Amino acid sequence: MDLEVTIHHWFFQNRKCMPIYINSAESISSQKTFHSGSFLSDIVTPDKDYFSCITPDYKEYINPRLLRRMSKMIRMGLATSKLCLDHAGIEQADAIVVGTGLGCVEDTFRFLKQIIDNDEKLLNPTSFIQSTHNTVSGQIALMLACQNYNMTFSQKSISFETALIDVIMLLKDKDTQHVLVGGIDEIIEESFSLMVKAGCVKATWENDVLSSTTPGAIAGEGATFFIMSGNENRNTLSRLDAVEIFNRCPSDSDLTIKLQKFLKNKGLSSDDIDVLVSGKNGDIRCNKIYDDINSLFNKSIVVAYKHLIGEYDTASAFGTFLASKMIHLNTVPESVRQNDVHKEKISRCLVVNYSRNRDLSCTLLSDQKIQGLLS
Repeated sequence: MDLEVTIHHWFFQNRKCMPIYINSAESISSQKTFHSGSFLSDIVTPDKDYFSCITPDYKEYINPRLLRRMSKMIRMGLATSKLCLDHAGIEQADAIVVGTGLGCVEDTFRFLKQIIDNDEKLLNPTSFIQSTHNTVSGQIALMLACQNYNMTFSQKSISFETALIDVIMLLKDKDTQHVLVGGIDEIIEESFSLMVKAGCVKATWENDVLSSTTPGAIAGEGATFFIMSGNENRNTLSRLDAVEIFNRCPSDSDLTIKLQKFLKNKGLSSDDIDVLVSGKNGDIRCNKIYDDINSLFNKSIVVAYKHLIGEYDTASAFGTFLASKMIHLNTVPESVRQNDVHKEKISRCLVVNYSRNRDLSCTLLSDQKIQGLLS
Protein backbone atom coordinates (compact mmCIF):
# COMPACT_ATOMS: atom_id res chain seq x y z
CA MET A 1 0.00 0.00 0.00
CA ASP A 2 1.21 3.49 -0.79
CA LEU A 3 2.93 5.09 2.24
CA GLU A 4 0.97 8.36 2.02
CA VAL A 5 -2.39 6.55 1.87
CA THR A 6 -1.45 4.38 4.85
CA ILE A 7 -0.45 7.33 7.04
CA HIS A 8 -3.43 9.43 5.99
CA HIS A 9 -5.82 6.58 6.85
CA TRP A 10 -4.25 5.92 10.24
CA PHE A 11 -4.28 9.50 11.42
CA PHE A 12 -7.76 10.46 10.36
CA GLN A 13 -9.43 7.25 11.43
CA ASN A 14 -7.80 7.49 14.86
CA ARG A 15 -7.99 11.16 15.81
CA LYS A 16 -9.11 10.42 19.39
CA CYS A 17 -5.94 8.68 20.45
CA MET A 18 -3.86 9.50 23.47
CA PRO A 19 -1.61 12.60 23.51
CA ILE A 20 2.14 12.12 22.98
CA TYR A 21 4.48 14.18 25.15
CA ILE A 22 8.13 15.07 24.53
CA ASN A 23 9.66 14.74 28.00
CA SER A 24 13.26 15.42 27.00
CA ALA A 25 15.28 16.33 23.93
CA GLU A 26 19.00 16.48 23.25
CA SER A 27 21.05 17.13 20.14
CA ILE A 28 24.68 16.87 19.14
CA SER A 29 25.09 19.23 16.22
CA SER A 30 27.50 21.72 14.68
CA GLN A 31 26.19 24.25 17.21
CA LYS A 32 26.50 24.34 21.00
CA THR A 33 23.27 22.44 21.61
CA PHE A 34 24.41 19.40 23.59
CA HIS A 35 23.91 19.73 27.35
CA SER A 36 23.98 23.47 26.93
CA GLY A 37 22.31 26.23 28.92
CA SER A 38 22.25 28.55 25.91
CA PHE A 39 19.76 28.29 23.07
CA LEU A 40 21.47 28.99 19.72
CA SER A 41 22.85 32.29 20.97
CA ASP A 42 26.56 31.66 20.32
CA ILE A 43 26.69 30.62 16.66
CA VAL A 44 29.60 28.59 15.29
CA THR A 45 30.65 28.68 11.63
CA PRO A 46 32.27 25.57 10.10
CA ASP A 47 35.99 25.35 9.47
CA LYS A 48 35.35 23.03 6.50
CA ASP A 49 33.11 23.15 3.45
CA TYR A 50 30.47 21.24 5.41
CA PHE A 51 29.09 21.24 8.95
CA SER A 52 30.63 18.73 11.36
CA CYS A 53 29.42 18.17 14.91
CA ILE A 54 30.97 19.72 17.99
CA THR A 55 32.40 16.78 19.90
CA PRO A 56 31.53 16.53 23.62
CA ASP A 57 33.65 14.66 26.17
CA TYR A 58 32.25 11.21 25.49
CA LYS A 59 33.95 9.72 28.55
CA GLU A 60 31.27 11.39 30.67
CA TYR A 61 28.57 9.29 29.00
CA ILE A 62 30.25 6.16 27.65
CA ASN A 63 32.58 3.65 29.29
CA PRO A 64 36.09 4.80 28.20
CA ARG A 65 37.15 1.19 27.57
CA LEU A 66 34.50 0.87 24.87
CA LEU A 67 35.14 4.17 23.12
CA ARG A 68 38.16 2.96 21.15
CA ARG A 69 36.11 0.65 18.96
CA MET A 70 33.25 3.08 18.40
CA SER A 71 32.89 5.24 15.31
CA LYS A 72 31.80 8.87 15.50
CA MET A 73 28.16 8.11 14.74
CA ILE A 74 27.87 5.44 17.43
CA ARG A 75 29.42 7.80 19.98
CA MET A 76 26.98 10.56 19.05
CA GLY A 77 23.99 8.26 19.33
CA LEU A 78 25.00 6.76 22.67
CA ALA A 79 25.88 10.07 24.35
CA THR A 80 22.71 11.81 23.16
CA SER A 81 20.54 8.88 24.21
CA LYS A 82 22.12 8.67 27.66
CA LEU A 83 21.64 12.37 28.38
CA CYS A 84 18.07 12.21 27.06
CA LEU A 85 17.21 9.44 29.50
CA ASP A 86 18.86 11.30 32.38
CA HIS A 87 16.90 14.49 31.69
CA ALA A 88 13.65 12.55 31.44
CA GLY A 89 14.36 10.97 34.81
CA ILE A 90 14.17 7.37 33.63
CA GLU A 91 16.76 4.60 33.55
CA GLN A 92 15.28 2.35 30.87
CA ALA A 93 13.38 2.85 27.63
CA ASP A 94 10.44 0.61 26.79
CA ALA A 95 11.32 0.92 23.11
CA ILE A 96 14.14 2.30 20.97
CA VAL A 97 13.30 3.74 17.54
CA VAL A 98 15.91 5.36 15.29
CA GLY A 99 15.72 7.02 11.89
CA THR A 100 18.81 7.32 9.68
CA GLY A 101 19.26 7.99 6.00
CA LEU A 102 22.74 6.58 5.34
CA GLY A 103 23.61 4.73 8.55
CA CYS A 104 27.21 4.38 9.72
CA VAL A 105 29.02 5.87 6.74
CA GLU A 106 32.47 5.89 8.36
CA ASP A 107 32.39 2.15 9.11
CA THR A 108 31.01 1.40 5.65
CA PHE A 109 33.87 3.23 3.94
CA ARG A 110 36.38 1.65 6.28
CA PHE A 111 35.18 -1.84 5.38
CA LEU A 112 35.12 -1.11 1.65
CA LYS A 113 38.66 0.26 1.86
CA GLN A 114 39.79 -2.93 3.62
CA ILE A 115 38.34 -4.98 0.78
CA ILE A 116 40.46 -3.07 -1.73
CA ASP A 117 43.62 -2.80 0.36
CA ASN A 118 43.62 -6.47 1.44
CA ASP A 119 42.54 -7.88 -1.90
CA GLU A 120 39.35 -9.23 -0.28
CA LYS A 121 41.33 -11.28 2.26
CA LEU A 122 41.80 -11.15 6.06
CA LEU A 123 39.10 -8.55 6.57
CA ASN A 124 38.38 -7.11 10.02
CA PRO A 125 34.74 -7.98 10.80
CA THR A 126 34.23 -5.05 13.20
CA SER A 127 33.76 -2.45 10.46
CA PHE A 128 31.33 -4.71 8.61
CA ILE A 129 29.29 -5.41 11.74
CA GLN A 130 29.09 -1.70 12.54
CA SER A 131 28.31 -0.60 8.98
CA THR A 132 24.65 -1.62 9.08
CA HIS A 133 21.92 0.99 9.50
CA ASN A 134 20.65 -0.49 12.78
CA THR A 135 24.05 -0.35 14.49
CA VAL A 136 23.20 2.74 16.55
CA SER A 137 19.91 1.38 17.90
CA GLY A 138 21.65 -1.92 18.66
CA GLN A 139 24.51 -0.24 20.52
CA ILE A 140 22.06 1.86 22.54
CA ALA A 141 20.25 -1.34 23.54
CA LEU A 142 23.55 -2.93 24.58
CA MET A 143 24.49 0.13 26.64
CA LEU A 144 21.14 0.09 28.43
CA ALA A 145 20.84 -3.71 28.58
CA CYS A 146 17.49 -3.11 26.90
CA GLN A 147 15.78 -6.17 25.41
CA ASN A 148 12.62 -4.33 24.45
CA TYR A 149 11.28 -3.29 21.04
CA ASN A 150 14.08 -2.00 18.78
CA MET A 151 13.57 -0.63 15.27
CA THR A 152 15.52 1.41 12.72
CA PHE A 153 13.92 3.19 9.76
CA SER A 154 15.85 4.26 6.68
CA GLN A 155 13.64 6.13 4.21
CA LYS A 156 15.92 8.90 2.96
CA SER A 157 14.63 12.34 3.99
CA ILE A 158 11.57 10.97 5.79
CA SER A 159 13.47 8.50 7.98
CA PHE A 160 12.88 10.45 11.19
CA GLU A 161 9.22 11.13 10.47
CA THR A 162 8.67 7.42 9.77
CA ALA A 163 10.24 6.67 13.14
CA LEU A 164 7.88 9.19 14.78
CA ILE A 165 4.85 7.47 13.29
CA ASP A 166 6.06 4.15 14.70
CA VAL A 167 6.40 5.82 18.12
CA ILE A 168 2.84 7.13 17.97
CA MET A 169 1.51 3.66 17.16
CA LEU A 170 3.57 2.09 19.95
CA LEU A 171 2.30 4.53 22.56
CA LYS A 172 -1.26 4.31 21.25
CA ASP A 173 -1.26 0.58 22.00
CA LYS A 174 -0.47 1.52 25.64
CA ASP A 175 1.95 -1.40 26.02
CA THR A 176 4.81 1.10 26.00
CA GLN A 177 5.32 4.02 28.38
CA HIS A 178 8.62 5.64 27.41
CA VAL A 179 10.11 5.54 23.90
CA LEU A 180 13.59 6.71 22.99
CA VAL A 181 13.42 8.03 19.43
CA GLY A 182 16.04 9.84 17.37
CA GLY A 183 17.35 10.88 13.99
CA ILE A 184 21.05 10.50 13.24
CA ASP A 185 23.39 10.80 10.24
CA GLU A 186 27.07 11.49 9.78
CA ILE A 187 29.37 12.85 7.10
CA ILE A 188 33.02 12.11 6.31
CA GLU A 189 35.38 13.47 3.69
CA GLU A 190 34.77 10.53 1.34
CA SER A 191 30.97 10.77 1.47
CA PHE A 192 31.13 14.55 1.11
CA SER A 193 33.24 14.18 -2.03
CA LEU A 194 30.75 11.73 -3.55
CA MET A 195 27.77 13.98 -2.75
CA VAL A 196 29.53 16.94 -4.38
CA LYS A 197 30.13 14.89 -7.53
CA ALA A 198 26.48 13.83 -7.56
CA GLY A 199 25.38 17.48 -7.29
CA CYS A 200 23.58 16.92 -3.97
CA VAL A 201 25.54 19.46 -1.93
CA LYS A 202 27.67 22.55 -2.46
CA ALA A 203 31.39 22.02 -2.94
CA THR A 204 32.39 25.09 -0.96
CA TRP A 205 31.09 26.95 2.06
CA GLU A 206 28.93 30.03 1.47
CA ASN A 207 28.36 32.66 4.16
CA ASP A 208 24.77 33.59 3.31
CA VAL A 209 23.52 30.05 2.85
CA LEU A 210 19.79 30.69 2.61
CA SER A 211 20.21 33.36 -0.09
CA SER A 212 22.39 31.16 -2.28
CA THR A 213 21.85 31.22 -6.04
CA THR A 214 23.60 27.93 -6.73
CA PRO A 215 22.29 24.35 -6.68
CA GLY A 216 22.91 22.10 -3.71
CA ALA A 217 22.88 22.66 0.04
CA ILE A 218 25.66 22.85 2.62
CA ALA A 219 26.14 19.30 3.89
CA GLY A 220 25.96 18.48 7.58
CA GLU A 221 25.44 15.83 10.23
CA GLY A 222 23.88 15.44 13.64
CA ALA A 223 22.25 13.26 16.29
CA THR A 224 18.97 14.34 17.91
CA PHE A 225 17.07 12.16 20.37
CA PHE A 226 13.85 12.47 22.37
CA ILE A 227 12.04 10.66 25.14
CA MET A 228 8.36 10.47 24.19
CA SER A 229 5.61 9.22 26.44
CA GLY A 230 1.85 9.07 26.84
CA ASN A 231 2.27 10.78 30.20
CA GLU A 232 3.61 14.25 30.88
CA ASN A 233 5.83 15.12 33.81
CA ARG A 234 7.51 18.18 35.30
CA ASN A 235 10.21 18.00 32.58
CA THR A 236 7.78 17.91 29.63
CA LEU A 237 8.83 20.24 26.82
CA SER A 238 5.91 20.01 24.40
CA ARG A 239 3.27 17.75 22.92
CA LEU A 240 3.41 15.96 19.56
CA ASP A 241 0.03 16.49 17.90
CA ALA A 242 0.48 15.06 14.41
CA VAL A 243 2.93 13.76 11.84
CA GLU A 244 2.14 13.27 8.20
CA ILE A 245 4.17 12.32 5.16
CA PHE A 246 3.25 13.10 1.56
CA ASN A 247 5.58 11.09 -0.63
CA ARG A 248 6.20 11.59 -4.30
CA CYS A 249 4.08 14.72 -4.69
CA PRO A 250 3.26 15.04 -8.41
CA SER A 251 3.94 18.78 -8.66
CA ASP A 252 5.34 21.70 -6.70
CA SER A 253 1.95 23.40 -6.49
CA ASP A 254 0.50 20.22 -5.01
CA LEU A 255 2.75 20.65 -1.96
CA THR A 256 1.00 23.78 -0.69
CA ILE A 257 -2.41 22.20 -1.34
CA LYS A 258 -1.47 19.16 0.73
CA LEU A 259 -0.11 21.37 3.49
CA GLN A 260 -3.34 23.35 3.69
CA LYS A 261 -5.33 20.10 3.70
CA PHE A 262 -3.16 18.78 6.53
CA LEU A 263 -4.04 21.80 8.69
CA LYS A 264 -7.72 21.74 7.72
CA ASN A 265 -8.05 18.12 8.76
CA LYS A 266 -6.72 19.13 12.18
CA GLY A 267 -9.30 21.90 12.45
CA LEU A 268 -6.60 24.55 11.98
CA SER A 269 -5.55 27.21 9.51
CA SER A 270 -2.20 28.81 8.88
CA ASP A 271 -3.19 31.63 11.27
CA ASP A 272 -3.24 29.12 14.14
CA ILE A 273 0.45 28.33 13.70
CA ASP A 274 2.66 30.54 15.85
CA VAL A 275 5.97 29.39 14.37
CA LEU A 276 6.69 27.76 11.02
CA VAL A 277 9.95 25.81 11.21
CA SER A 278 11.08 25.78 7.59
CA GLY A 279 13.47 23.23 6.13
CA LYS A 280 14.83 25.76 3.64
CA ASN A 281 18.45 24.83 2.93
CA GLY A 282 19.75 27.27 0.32
CA ASP A 283 19.42 24.92 -2.65
CA ILE A 284 18.15 27.19 -5.42
CA ARG A 285 16.16 24.26 -6.82
CA CYS A 286 14.01 24.22 -3.66
CA ASN A 287 13.91 27.93 -2.81
CA LYS A 288 10.69 28.71 -4.68
CA ILE A 289 8.89 25.80 -3.04
CA TYR A 290 9.85 26.96 0.44
CA ASP A 291 9.01 30.56 -0.45
CA ASP A 292 5.52 29.43 -1.54
CA ILE A 293 5.09 27.52 1.73
CA ASN A 294 6.36 30.46 3.80
CA SER A 295 3.89 32.81 2.07
CA LEU A 296 1.00 30.74 3.47
CA PHE A 297 2.14 31.67 6.97
CA ASN A 298 2.44 35.45 6.69
CA LYS A 299 1.03 35.87 10.21
CA SER A 300 3.42 33.33 11.72
CA ILE A 301 7.01 33.60 12.85
CA VAL A 302 9.12 31.85 10.21
CA VAL A 303 12.39 30.27 11.28
CA ALA A 304 15.05 28.24 9.49
CA TYR A 305 17.83 26.07 10.90
CA LYS A 306 19.76 24.33 8.13
CA HIS A 307 22.03 27.34 7.69
CA LEU A 308 23.30 26.43 11.18
CA ILE A 309 23.58 22.63 10.95
CA GLY A 310 23.62 21.80 7.25
CA GLU A 311 21.48 19.41 5.25
CA TYR A 312 21.28 15.67 5.88
CA ASP A 313 18.56 13.03 5.71
CA THR A 314 17.44 13.36 9.34
CA ALA A 315 18.00 17.11 9.74
CA SER A 316 14.26 17.49 10.41
CA ALA A 317 14.89 15.85 13.79
CA PHE A 318 16.81 19.00 14.71
CA GLY A 319 13.88 21.06 13.42
CA THR A 320 11.62 19.15 15.83
CA PHE A 321 14.15 19.74 18.61
CA LEU A 322 14.14 23.46 17.80
CA ALA A 323 10.33 23.63 17.77
CA SER A 324 10.04 21.79 21.08
CA LYS A 325 12.57 24.11 22.74
CA MET A 326 10.86 27.24 21.40
CA ILE A 327 7.53 26.12 22.83
CA HIS A 328 9.04 25.20 26.19
CA LEU A 329 11.12 28.37 26.54
CA ASN A 330 8.59 30.61 24.75
CA THR A 331 11.37 32.26 22.80
CA VAL A 332 12.71 32.38 19.24
CA PRO A 333 16.49 32.69 18.83
CA GLU A 334 17.47 35.57 16.56
CA SER A 335 19.88 33.27 14.74
CA VAL A 336 16.97 31.32 13.20
CA ARG A 337 14.39 34.07 12.71
CA GLN A 338 13.46 34.81 9.07
CA ASN A 339 10.80 37.53 9.41
CA ASP A 340 9.68 40.33 11.74
CA VAL A 341 6.51 38.73 13.12
CA HIS A 342 6.36 38.53 16.92
CA LYS A 343 4.13 36.52 19.26
CA GLU A 344 3.55 36.93 22.98
CA LYS A 345 3.01 33.20 23.40
CA ILE A 346 4.35 30.31 21.30
CA SER A 347 1.73 27.59 21.50
CA ARG A 348 1.96 25.76 18.17
CA CYS A 349 4.90 25.04 15.86
CA LEU A 350 4.74 23.35 12.48
CA VAL A 351 7.92 21.70 11.18
CA VAL A 352 7.88 21.40 7.39
CA ASN A 353 10.56 19.57 5.45
CA TYR A 354 10.75 19.02 1.69
CA SER A 355 13.29 17.04 -0.30
CA ARG A 356 14.04 17.00 -4.00
CA ASN A 357 12.67 13.48 -4.33
CA ARG A 358 9.31 15.19 -3.70
CA ASP A 359 8.77 13.98 -0.15
CA LEU A 360 7.00 16.48 2.11
CA SER A 361 6.69 15.93 5.86
CA CYS A 362 4.68 17.92 8.41
CA THR A 363 5.19 17.64 12.16
CA LEU A 364 2.88 19.59 14.45
CA LEU A 365 3.93 20.34 18.04
CA SER A 366 2.13 22.34 20.69
CA ASP A 367 2.22 23.49 24.28
CA GLN A 368 0.88 20.60 26.35
CA LYS A 369 -1.42 23.00 28.20
CA ILE A 370 -3.63 23.81 25.20
CA GLN A 371 -6.35 21.47 23.98
CA GLY A 372 -4.89 18.57 22.04
CA LEU A 373 -5.91 17.58 18.53
CA LEU A 374 -5.34 13.89 19.17
CA SER A 375 -6.67 13.77 22.72
